[in-house]
Amino acid sequence: MGSLLLHETAHVATARSKKLSVQDVTLWALGGMTRMGRPQTAASALAVAAVSGPLTRLAIGCAAL
Repeated sequence: MGSLLLHETAHVATARSKKLSVQDVTLWALGGMTRMGRPQTAASALAVAAVSGPLTRLAIGCAAL
């Protein structure tokens, strides 16, 4: 659950750095979801969705090894 929380926190931090509003974060045993405003550019959407969370998971996995 801790790694899931860090993953979603990375999405929130990236979204806020891109000036997006974040409504809430929902966590459950099989995953999580961050609700936020619509990104203005494709680069912002990519940074929030595909880069921040997965890179956090990769870092957690490397630290665990």
